[in-house]
Amino acid sequence: IKAAGKRWGAVVSQAPTTTRKPEQDLLRMWEAEGIPHCPTVIHFRQAVAASYASGSTVIETYGTTDSDQKAGQEMRALWLWLSTQLNFVEHA
Repeated sequence: IKAAGKRWGAVVSQAPTTTRKPEQDLLRMWEAEGIPHCPTVIHFRQAVAASYASGSTVIETYGTTDSDQKAGQEMRALWLWLSTQLNFVEHA
């Protein structure tokens, strides 16, 4: 990807919500290797699976529980980072 001059980046997804160690270890390795990555970690949340089952995204089913809200915030942050990286939209 680098040789082709293409923009790219990695995303930590399905991270456990019960411990930060796996994501911290991975992010530390990526930083040491100079791997570009999304600063937002996407955690494994039931709200995401439930939204898919309804044919929606977690952003569309932005629920009232704390977990639902966190899931929606994570996906919004991922989209903001991704769209910025790919120049899809300009952000102030």
